[in-house]
Amino acid sequence: METANSKLFYKQKRLKPEQLLSILDDYVNVCRKENIPVSKATFVDWSKKNIGRNRIEVIQRRFSSGQGKYDGWGNILKERYGIDNHQEWELDEILELYYKAWLNLKKENPDVRDLKVGDIAKLGLPNTTVQKFFNRKTWGIPNESGYTGHYKAVYLMFEKYGIKEVEKIPTMVVDAKYVGEELSKFKIDVKKFGLEKGPVNEQGVVALFMKIHQLIGFPELRYVTEDFPDCEAICNIGNGRNRYVNIEFKFQTFKQSIDIEKWKIAKMNYLICWEDNNNSLRKRLNAIGVSILSLRNILEKDEVIKKINAHFSN
Repeated sequence: METANSKLFYKQKRLKPEQLLSILDDYVNVCRKENIPVSKATFVDWSKKNIGRNRIEVIQRRFSSGQGKYDGWGNILKERYGIDNHQEWELDEILELYYKAWLNLKKENPDVRDLKVGDIAKLGLPNTTVQKFFNRKTWGIPNESGYTGHYKAVYLMFEKYGIKEVEKIPTMVVDAKYVGEELSKFKIDVKKFGLEKGPVNEQGVVALFMKIHQLIGFPELRYVTEDFPDCEAICNIGNGRNRYVNIEFKFQTFKQSIDIEKWKIAKMNYLICWEDNNNSLRKRLNAIGVSILSLRNILEKDEVIKKINAHFSN
């Protein structure tokens, strides 16, 4: 009987389903024994090393159902081994994986400059997932910069973990750190508005809010300070009624470590940011009555843009 250890078996151009399954059995057993993530990337490496050629495309075709959320690879992993390769990823989980890959590379080579897509795939996160996840939103990085989903992830990982070694950051990402989005893309008349670029830090968020606060439901500001909370304002709560609210400004939400008890004691009402990209933080703040306002999301509303352009045209 031919097994995955047969040299003749390796060289066959057309393998039967049971032969492919034998290859997969050997591969999955090795992964489980050595605690290696089961992924297309690790399978490609393993198959080239152990059977002399890459069989991933054959497996994709042979076990594809042609429907549903799984490809051939995902189908056979779920049916035969109970491995669900179609994981729904959260931002923090992806960035943690990127950071782990970065640390692994640093151990191997302290002078490493770049993370490659393959480095991430070997830890169980397919490049297709990265591209879909990070290309669906800007995550604070301008679309016109041309950065791929992978480089958006690298940029956000460096930001979250406070990596300051600029000389070791990929050139594309270094450039992205200092470029704000063109506000004209939101159909704002930037010449009359007096501000061309979107925020790249917390100070930029404050500056933008100061220009539009009256147009987005905050008719008056009592003060803005560097202390906590950053701002006290009057907020329109509907039906002609107003109330005083406490506001804290942040550039983005994904990398924030917030003391929930401190926010409760201060009776905080709003976190105002450029981009809201942290689901878990949003849930925690909502639970204590704090709302997150993303200025970027607000500028995507046609009625707001009409107000802005009308106000600054006078």
